[in-house]
Amino acid sequence: MSRAPQLLAPAGNLDAGYAALHYGADAVYAGLNRFSARAEAQNLSAEELSQIVGYAHSLQPRREVFVTVNTLVQHSEWPALLECLALIENLETDAVIVQDLGVLRCVRRHFPALRLHASTQMAVHDLAGARALAALGVRRVTLARELTLAEIRAIARDVSLETEVFIHGALCYCYSGLCLYSSLLRGRSGNRGRCAYPCRDRFQPSAAPGAAAFPFSMKDLALPDALAPLREAGVACLKIEGRMKSPLYVAAVTRLYRGLLDGTFSAAERLEAEQDLQTVFSRPWTALYTRSRRARDAVDPDWVGHRGVRIGAVEAVVRRPGRGSALRFVTARALERYDGLQIDLPGGGRPFGFSVERLTLLEGRGARPARRTEFAAPAGSRVEVPLPPGAPEIPAGAPVYCASSQAVKRRFSFPRPPSGACRVRRPADVRLEAASAQLRGFARLAGADVAAQAALPFPQPPPAARNPQAVAEAARAACAKLGRTPFSLGSFEWLNPAGLFVPVSMLNALRRDLFAGLEAEYRRARTARLAAVAAAEAPPPPIVAALERLRRRLDPARIRLALPAIVRSWDAPALADKIAALRQAGWTRWQVASLAGRERLAAAAGPPPAITADWPLYVVNRAAARQLLELGLEGFTLSPEDSRENIAALLREFGARATVVVYLDPPLFVSETCARAALERRCPGPERCAEGEIGLRSAAGEEVLVAARRCRTFVFARRPLCLTPFLGELLAAGATRFRADFAGRAYAPAEVAGLWALLRAGRAPAG
Repeated sequence: MSRAPQLLAPAGNLDAGYAALHYGADAVYAGLNRFSARAEAQNLSAEELSQIVGYAHSLQPRREVFVTVNTLVQHSEWPALLECLALIENLETDAVIVQDLGVLRCVRRHFPALRLHASTQMAVHDLAGARALAALGVRRVTLARELTLAEIRAIARDVSLETEVFIHGALCYCYSGLCLYSSLLRGRSGNRGRCAYPCRDRFQPSAAPGAAAFPFSMKDLALPDALAPLREAGVACLKIEGRMKSPLYVAAVTRLYRGLLDGTFSAAERLEAEQDLQTVFSRPWTALYTRSRRARDAVDPDWVGHRGVRIGAVEAVVRRPGRGSALRFVTARALERYDGLQIDLPGGGRPFGFSVERLTLLEGRGARPARRTEFAAPAGSRVEVPLPPGAPEIPAGAPVYCASSQAVKRRFSFPRPPSGACRVRRPADVRLEAASAQLRGFARLAGADVAAQAALPFPQPPPAARNPQAVAEAARAACAKLGRTPFSLGSFEWLNPAGLFVPVSMLNALRRDLFAGLEAEYRRARTARLAAVAAAEAPPPPIVAALERLRRRLDPARIRLALPAIVRSWDAPALADKIAALRQAGWTRWQVASLAGRERLAAAAGPPPAITADWPLYVVNRAAARQLLELGLEGFTLSPEDSRENIAALLREFGARATVVVYLDPPLFVSETCARAALERRCPGPERCAEGEIGLRSAAGEEVLVAARRCRTFVFARRPLCLTPFLGELLAAGATRFRADFAGRAYAPAEVAGLWALLRAGRAPAG
């Protein structure tokens, strides 16, 4: 039988981490205050990370803690990144989760003790991409959520690294890591941890009148019925999304999947666990693509936000003069005062929600049923709940949801260790020597070249001890009192050949001096190491970059064949055939948009290809650039969402290797989920996929175009990205390669010629 997969739960704050571990998580993942793809989560301080790591490692069986450094990191942030990685390594965390190739390279070269995991932000969705990461030292890859079970199985069984799969939580409409909507249209990059969640926005057709909808708002992923197939596929880790969620949510979702994995639930217990979770937070659930490459139920076009668990339907709204209105329904679940209710109303949007301020039980079915006010009502009760003033019209038959339960909140308690009780400490080996003139101490960090020593003179010749063993025990006890230092006592040696008496006050004073010196040496060694790492990552002398730019400027070649960023298993054979034919025909200049593209080119016969990277292989720092160059790529394309300041920093060093996109219809969303079908409430059929573009306007006034190609949805900004006003600035920074990209939308040849002429003249197209 396949080995049981690890259950990985989110720890958006310290209490969420404790809740996850208490309710059965084998590991938790958390972010620090910087470089986390959930920058708006509470995240952990360095002290809190130390506490959760120490606590997890103290449990039996031992649990693990992974830290996310899964954003793109710019040049100016590199010193802070090094500090972050050093902290993560020092606290003996079990893995670091990364997106940026530069961060990956930095960890592998300078922090080799850290186990590397690839974030789902890397959009790894096939075997070639997984193998490419394994070759770069990655030990585990979090696969794209869009994969089918067959695709997951193929990757999990055939590569030399572990696979991790999301089983529950919120879904992005776009492939994670490839979304540019939030960045380019709202100024908040999801790749930098600050997504504005435009996919949860309401959109309205802009070309013709039509009802507004939420065509990009995904349901929540929920795979309780896929755990056995995932285990049989060889998946190493099952991951729960939710670093923005409360400790209560983490407790409920972890308990559900722990019980399912262990097989400890009866049918009734499973239903209760699922409903408990749904009362805490839940959108409607979807299995996404696990069952089929065509997910018909992935989007909820009518409603957004937390729904809850359905507990009934509106029987009537009862209006009582002078006492307001009350909602009457039969509750399928126990209910009590201060629970939260929500009701779907005509027109969609967000459900109407309110608190149960009073609960009246009705007995009998006549016109005047017996009534009594209660604090709680058992399941099956016919109840009335007062509506708040100003409540909207509520039709009979509308579904009623329990969106907050006091009973559920009481059910999920968990222990919290005292603050600082489980802090990670580095063991220090100590030797004390009592001589006739002084007391000396020596300390060395276990496994590190960090040591210190201290000495205290005896104020007068010490007498012989009446009980030398008691003095030895007092010496050990003194050295074990390390308080808020980052150390613990490792091995201890006490040398007192003359059997002298040493007062406890002197032992304590020596310990303070000794460990103060050790801490100073520890910090000095850490600072020196970080300085050495920073020096190793520093740019080369300017003359080297200048000569490289000159050499590249003389190269006349301009044509490259570009491979797509997303290649699914059903697309791969045809693409492999095309690559093989083109290679045999002598085409050697290629551009790849994923690491998988490089693997595909290497697998085809022919002369060594000359490869450059397209922008989805994000380069926003010199380490990412170096990583691609070390892989044998001869150039890369700068990110269209990068800042001009960061672009300029990269150009100063890599100008001849870097291509700047000056005209582009950026794909704001790339998704397997059909927005046209969500808008029309049905699949229009593949024959209509290429019927032009659908114009939409967001609630924020953003104009976008939706195009479907071979059942894949692309969402473009109506206005292209154009950097021609900044050509002088880019040239001054060292840019030598510019690109105008007309591949996104359907342009007529004459239109391309006109745009090209304007761009060559340094002029921006009208509009």
